Amino acid sequence: MTAHKLLEDQLQDAGYQLEKVLEDMPASTMDHKVTSGSMTPKEQIAHLMEAYQAFLETAAGRKHEWGSFHPASTDNAELVAEFKAKRTQAVGAALSTEDAAIVWHAHQFIIAHDYYHVGQMCLARLATQPDWDPYAIYQG
Repeated sequence: MTAHKLLEDQLQDAGYQLEKVLEDMPASTMDHKVTSGSMTPKEQIAHLMEAYQAFLETAAGRKHEWGSFHPASTDNAELVAEFKAKRTQAVGAALSTEDAAIVWHAHQFIIAHDYYHVGQMCLARLATQPDWDPYAIYQG
C-alpha cells in the first residue's frame, strides 16, 4: 500500500464514521453537552469545518486565523450540508497532492481530528439515545 492510498483510505473511513454518527441524529442530541465543558455535536461540526478551512488555507500557503470561520447557518440540516461540502473540498485538496507537508497537515487537520470528534459525538448520542448502536460507525 502506498502512502497516498493509505491517506485516501483513512480519509474515506473517517468520513464514513462521521456520516454514520450524524445519520438520523435527533435535534436534541445535536444540542447535547456530555459535560459542562464539552462541545455539543453541532459545535463540533462547526469546529471541524474550521479545521477543514484551516487545512485548505495551509495547503494554499496561507496562515489560518483560528476563530475566524463561522458556518453560514446554525440550522441543523443546513449546517450538516455545509459541513459535508467543506469536508469534500478539504479531502479533494488533500488527495490532489503528493507534497509530504500538505499530506501531514491533512492527517492533522482532517483525519486525526475527525476520529477524535466522532468519539465525542458517539458519547452524545449514547447519552441521549442509550439504545443507539455505537458500532454502527464501523464499515462491515
